[in-house]
Amino acid sequence: MICHKSDRNLGARDWDYDICKIIGAEFEKKFGDNPMDNKRCIVRMLEGVEKARKMLSSVSDAQISIDYLLNEEDLTRVLKKDEFEAIIEPYIKRFSKLVNDTILLSGLTADQIHFVEMMGDATRTPIILETTQALFNKPETSRTLNSIDAIARGAALQSAFLSPAFNTGVFKVEEFNHLPIEVIYGDTGSQETKSAVMFPAKTSKCPNKKSITFNNKVGGMDIQLKYAEGAEILEGLPSIIAQYQVPEGKLKHADKDQASHELAFEIENSLH
Repeated sequence: MICHKSDRNLGARDWDYDICKIIGAEFEKKFGDNPMDNKRCIVRMLEGVEKARKMLSSVSDAQISIDYLLNEEDLTRVLKKDEFEAIIEPYIKRFSKLVNDTILLSGLTADQIHFVEMMGDATRTPIILETTQALFNKPETSRTLNSIDAIARGAALQSAFLSPAFNTGVFKVEEFNHLPIEVIYGDTGSQETKSAVMFPAKTSKCPNKKSITFNNKVGGMDIQLKYAEGAEILEGLPSIIAQYQVPEGKLKHADKDQASHELAFEIENSLH
């Protein structure tokens, strides 16, 4: 693999949610209640919008129809292909920038890339296909793998590798750390802290184990593990991974002259 780049906050779910907000506001204007305030209604709207979006891959307009959405009122709305593409235009621009940045990161030109394999159900959307073909300067894209199942099958296989309950074939996979992980530490109750990026993004192998050592410390420390600044985590996820309070311990050989000791924290970044 030459390079990897992604936008974890860019996908068809974002398109669907934006459309839900539009039709939810229309429903509120007509009936006086906003279905976006009800989680059950949101789920039903997302299902209806997804079906309509998929239909727009082959037709010019599709109907969103949800019976008894809220307060026994129905939602019926026609979504036209032109309107849909206008709504998702900001996401298409982000997608174009992501592709261009990835090509630049690879050090290749579009002509040096032999073919483009499309993965994921949303890649069947015509405007995504057209944009991809234009960015890579290709007359067509490839779809030699099952676009919907292949990623899920790979995730299931990876889970089997990690589980002691399964026996799987031996595959050599060299992983790397995709998200930078930082450790913040300091004396308990003190406002003064220090930090260090223990596992930089894309430069350290995974799994990897590192340690921090403190001379003549007996504990009384707070430690926090978090994703470092600039980590591309999913929106809504907390940046803090874990935090620990280490109480003071007792020295076993404190009565010996000139006794010294050290406190060490071992941190492992694994596939788990």
